[in-house]
Amino acid sequence: MRKFTKGLLMTFVATAMSLGAYAQVASVDGYFRVINAGANKNGYQVVKVTSETSATLKCTKEDAITLPGTVMYIKADPADYSGQNLGPYIDTDPSDLEVANLRSQGVDASEAVYGDIVKTMKDGFKWGLQTINRTNKWNLTAAQQATIIENMFEYMKMFMQPCDDKLSDPALLANYGKGAKAYYLKSTTPNTQPLADVLTDEQKAAIDGNGELTQTLWDLMYWGACDYYLENDMNELLYAFQTLMNRIHMGHTYYLSAGYVQLNEGAEVPQTFIYNEEDPHILFANNNTVNYDGKTLIPEIDFMGDYSKWIVEPIVENTDKNYTGTNYFAVNAAPFMKGLNDDPAKYYTTLFVDFPMEIKGEGMHVYGISGQPVVKDTKDGKVAVVTTVEYETVVPARQGVVIECSFNDNDGPAGNCLQPVLTPTTGPSASTALKGQFFPTPINNGIVKLDRWYAYDEFPVKQLRVLSKKENVYDGANPIGFYGFSGKAITDNKAFLKLDSSFAGMNVMMVSAEDYADGINEAVVATDNNGTMYDLQGRQVSNPTKGLYIVNGKKMVIK
Repeated sequence: MRKFTKGLLMTFVATAMSLGAYAQVASVDGYFRVINAGANKNGYQVVKVTSETSATLKCTKEDAITLPGTVMYIKADPADYSGQNLGPYIDTDPSDLEVANLRSQGVDASEAVYGDIVKTMKDGFKWGLQTINRTNKWNLTAAQQATIIENMFEYMKMFMQPCDDKLSDPALLANYGKGAKAYYLKSTTPNTQPLADVLTDEQKAAIDGNGELTQTLWDLMYWGACDYYLENDMNELLYAFQTLMNRIHMGHTYYLSAGYVQLNEGAEVPQTFIYNEEDPHILFANNNTVNYDGKTLIPEIDFMGDYSKWIVEPIVENTDKNYTGTNYFAVNAAPFMKGLNDDPAKYYTTLFVDFPMEIKGEGMHVYGISGQPVVKDTKDGKVAVVTTVEYETVVPARQGVVIECSFNDNDGPAGNCLQPVLTPTTGPSASTALKGQFFPTPINNGIVKLDRWYAYDEFPVKQLRVLSKKENVYDGANPIGFYGFSGKAITDNKAFLKLDSSFAGMNVMMVSAEDYADGINEAVVATDNNGTMYDLQGRQVSNPTKGLYIVNGKKMVIK
């Protein structure tokens, strides 16, 4: 069995590995983590999406709770195979679910990842069909050929089949959250029946030498595609196409597995299963039973065992008040990201994720940023100020937020719990000032380039501010704020500010919309030490009424 290139394989897993739900029910709709049952024994187990076209298995269960890329949104419906040209060898099961939606880290996996594989095969077969149409003088028009190709791929879909009873150790599921199930993840392949349907009896008879017309057409299109790639010096695409075709045969189901089967030519044992802990590849297995070098191969799915099975764990609210489970999502705040000396101490971080979430952790507060900064005068010079607006319960997806935590990463993240939810509520009306990226964003030649969520916006790094800590900014100020950035890349799933050029060189501090409530910041206004009173806008006040004021650099409330 040929080993896939890492790029192709790991891109595919970002899509297909995220399937999850329980068959024999209606639609499944929720958030899950996906764990390989075989790799679970080796410590690397949880699938994490790492870019728009890649994923990895090198993520432990404990680490996964703070990694947004392990959170998979999955919607799946009972499969209906009736009336579909699936081919003669498709492995169907009445408990199969067909994946309707599959997303993580902003990636529409079926479009961005699985779609790449479909496109490679479509491009190859398009040219293959042109070749055999011309060679056999079928006189199919370009429009007819385009329709045939689309119909061939109409049912190239992803499915999952329950296999709890096939786990070598059923106790594997006991380590996961309530509702976790194990599945085979599988897909159908293109069928050439739509081409056979348009050919005349004479045309069929002329090429069907072995009684398997659709397989014969598949072979003809494959070799026609290979000829095209070779003639046009498209070696890289040819390799990708041939690699796919070596594992995917017309009309067969193929499965995903954490590892691959190697054929041992001339050996007493014709097969070897390989799983590499350092670089686990996720590969296709076609489960054919064939004769190789005089020996009968064991079907690949059986040979791979638990490495062909995937545990799908729902991400649900943890009812254990000690937060000892891992079927939830949490954030981590670094120890140095500590605010003022309030009791208990508060720590800060930012977050930008693809799922709406409900605040669950005790002592947690989540804030959006309302509007653009304004400039304030302080005794230490000018500073930009942004106003925070607190989310009461649910934070919508793709909203950059600042999170105030009661725990830092030395204490563990378990107390900083968030619950992914399906139905987002409306957040603060002006909470879009904080941007974010799902994947690391390199800074190239002093330019920040944001991805498609921001229409590929780009701006000088001097306009970028990230949440950080700067001691002794000025008297009374919370040292946590947005400061200039000097790193090589913006961290994934973190929020940041993009300022216009009028704020060049300025630090950005945060203040609460409710008179600096909840300890996010102390007053950031002009002060002196002669007893003069100021309001929160830094204006001198002679006849104060009820409210919060600043006298000698300290807050004073008049009731």
